[in-house]
Amino acid sequence: MIPSVIFDLDGTLWDSTEQVSSSWNEVLHEFVGDVYSFSRETVLAQMGLVMEDIGRNITPKELTGQAKEDFVKICFKREVEYLIDHPGKLYPREKETLAELKKRGYRLFIVSNCQSGYIETYLKALGEDFFEGHLCYDDTKKSKDFTIRALMEKHNVDQAVYVGDTATDEAATRAAGLPFIHAAYGFGKAASPDASISCIAELPDALLGILK
Repeated sequence: MIPSVIFDLDGTLWDSTEQVSSSWNEVLHEFVGDVYSFSRETVLAQMGLVMEDIGRNITPKELTGQAKEDFVKICFKREVEYLIDHPGKLYPREKETLAELKKRGYRLFIVSNCQSGYIETYLKALGEDFFEGHLCYDDTKKSKDFTIRALMEKHNVDQAVYVGDTATDEAATRAAGLPFIHAAYGFGKAASPDASISCIAELPDALLGILK
């Protein structure tokens, strides 16, 4: 049995909040002008939510009908396009840590509540072939715990731990029946993780007490 590590993306493997806010602002200003702008804090408040909830939260109240639907679709599309040329920020020693995990024999995966194409922008920015597979909300249209289990079934994963940075990640991990490691350097808090790491470089040692 080869143990696996399944990662959240935002706040765990990279920080794309500045880039996402810039891409959303392009669309916002096209639709309603320069009346106001989205901030990094606006994006932070949406991290971990599913696409429908994000869409409701960021759609300007001035928009109705088809314009309202178009705004959300274009925001998600523009976000992916923008990140291809303006990637998010990786965390210190991230590539070295992922390489160490692979060296120790772990299988690595990503599950995120994002749209199709978003994880691919991270993988392009990473530039290394560390991950065996990934799955997102847009693939399943289901809750994160369902998506985690779907990925495990797809890739024949028997033993795994999930690494994420928020309480919603923790809840989804518990619902999926897995141990949870809190990426405390990320965007949120956790109630009772199996382990907590202050930087991604601490992950290999944290796994030793969880995955045998």
